[in-house]
Amino acid sequence: MYESLNNKVALVTGAGTGIGRAIAQRLADEGAYVMIVGRTASTLKETAACKERIKSLASGMAVLTFLSTMPGGHPSHRLPK
Repeated sequence: MYESLNNKVALVTGAGTGIGRAIAQRLADEGAYVMIVGRTASTLKETAACKERIKSLASGMAVLTFLSTMPGGHPSHRLPK
């Protein structure tokens, strides 16, 4: 059964180019609010400029900084050794 994406929130990684960009744009077309992350701020800005519902969250090291401020630290710190 198809569920509407209208007013849902999606997070797309690697959204600066290629498949990630296409996924972000399609989700926005389907009515979702899309947060994007990737390695290069300039390509994220280009992706975000395509659709009003797409917003850039972070790029490169900013993503690691954001994750490290979460309770429990970066998720890789909780991986089994």
